[in-house]
Amino acid sequence: MVELLIAMLIASILILSLWVVSRIAISSHAKYYRETQVYADISYGFKLMQRHVRESKGISVAAASGNWVGSRVVIRHSVGNNSAFGIYYNAVTNTNDFVYVPDVTNETNREVITSVPVSETITLLPTLGTGSVTVQVHGEKGGIPFDMKTVILRRA
Repeated sequence: MVELLIAMLIASILILSLWVVSRIAISSHAKYYRETQVYADISYGFKLMQRHVRESKGISVAAASGNWVGSRVVIRHSVGNNSAFGIYYNAVTNTNDFVYVPDVTNETNREVITSVPVSETITLLPTLGTGSVTVQVHGEKGGIPFDMKTVILRRA
């Protein structure tokens, strides 16, 4: 009888250990997945921005106005209206969105790159150089801190 109790105790300890290890692995995987999603979204935004800046007639940085939060990158096209990248406050969802607006005269038509609840932070910091723009996006989304930076050269 004692041998059976000892065997059950050892089996219980092994099962409990396996459960703890699996919980740690699952939570690590979930955190890694969320980090990957945040960085993939911002990376996509940077690639979209690079394409538009390289093909632009000119770039500028505009200050916050209306629903825009902080500075935004405004892109002048050779044909059509200006477009912009920046942080836009969405009153419907109560979020700050990293967006691309193809036409600044119609801000309702915007592509959301990533969305962050207002209780968390996201900041876009553009800096103009000679023929280039440096853009840094940093903040926190879902408990995941992020900080990414890119330098985009405009074609001459």
